[in-house]
Amino acid sequence: MGTDGHWKIARFTAKADKRDEVLAAVRQFVSYLGPNEPGTLRCEAFVEKDRNGFVQLMEFEDDSAEEAHLQSAHAKAFLDVLGPLCEEPPVFVEALPAGSMDGEALPVRNLRQRLDLLSSCEEVFESLMDSAKHRALTGLSAELSRSIGGRFTTCGGRSYGTHIEIVPGRRIIQAWAHRNWPEQQYSVVMFDLQPRTGGCTLLFTQVGIPASFHTATVAMWQETYWEPLRSLSLR
Repeated sequence: MGTDGHWKIARFTAKADKRDEVLAAVRQFVSYLGPNEPGTLRCEAFVEKDRNGFVQLMEFEDDSAEEAHLQSAHAKAFLDVLGPLCEEPPVFVEALPAGSMDGEALPVRNLRQRLDLLSSCEEVFESLMDSAKHRALTGLSAELSRSIGGRFTTCGGRSYGTHIEIVPGRRIIQAWAHRNWPEQQYSVVMFDLQPRTGGCTLLFTQVGIPASFHTATVAMWQETYWEPLRSLSLR
């Protein structure tokens, strides 16, 4: 898998009782593309285990192939079917792959960490999502949209990206990049907040960190976020 194509990530969440209908529509749509869209090089769809969230990854040969797909009758029909079955319209994010098992793309590493915090999940969520509270937490400038598909810049403009999923007080998923990384190389960041007696457990996952930046990224989260979050309830 190379990095010359045009990539799109779509995320959508089925309504509580519509998961099976969305799954059937997705399978039909994906199976149709292969023999009917030569300009669509790849389409893979994933559904979260025991959840109603879906992620769809597509690669197009070029701009014209992507535009042809968007204007096709079957793509429009698919979105029409999804509309009433999903909680909100699909969110589309442009990205390039940061790593690949075939070795053609940038080598990457992942990061998973757990923090047991004294603050409530709502306090932690607001510190991560509210621009003013984020600046107070990190001591660095930050501007964050609070909408799915909205942009954010944090850490004095060094980090930036797009919100893929927002569940107030519970979950944040972002397409996240750093200005020192190769251009257009994004990772996926997830903050999963779980209430516990006396505070909140933060389960943090970052997938697709360029391997040469892994050590610096680990240190950034520790110094800029985890240490201030641990002392948040003491302020």
